[in-house]
Amino acid sequence: MDTNVAFQCRELLFDNFAFNDVEINLQLNKGDLNIDPLKFSIGGGTTEGIFTLYSSKTPLFMATSLAIDHFAIGAMLKQLGQESSLKGTWNTSTNLYGRGDSIAALMAGLNGKFILTSMTVKSKANTWPFWKDTWATTFWSCSTHSSKTPHTPPSTVS
Repeated sequence: MDTNVAFQCRELLFDNFAFNDVEINLQLNKGDLNIDPLKFSIGGGTTEGIFTLYSSKTPLFMATSLAIDHFAIGAMLKQLGQESSLKGTWNTSTNLYGRGDSIAALMAGLNGKFILTSMTVKSKANTWPFWKDTWATTFWSCSTHSSKTPHTPPSTVS
């Protein structure tokens, strides 16, 4: 079945997450899934990304790119009516791609880059004592040694 679904909403609330200004366009064509755009606001920050899964050929091929800018967890929890001992913002940048004969093999063979950056995160309750009260740093960045670019169609990826 082929389909195209466009979804927009002003506010989407779950138990632990609050999304605003959601815009998603999902296309399914002969078993290939493409989500572009994937946009929403969360915790006062913005999120933009795309996701592609080619399943019409084997092995499966998946690629995703997602950027979150100025996510404030305290603002999101306040919107949900929950208290938080965390204040501050963070940014993430993710570009991943992979191939595999199953979802497990695809996930095990992911390549790409994931960067999570904090900007002045404070813990009122000293939840993370080893981080002290304030920190501003990139605390996790990992990437693979591949030079392939995300979103390359399966026919051109070796």
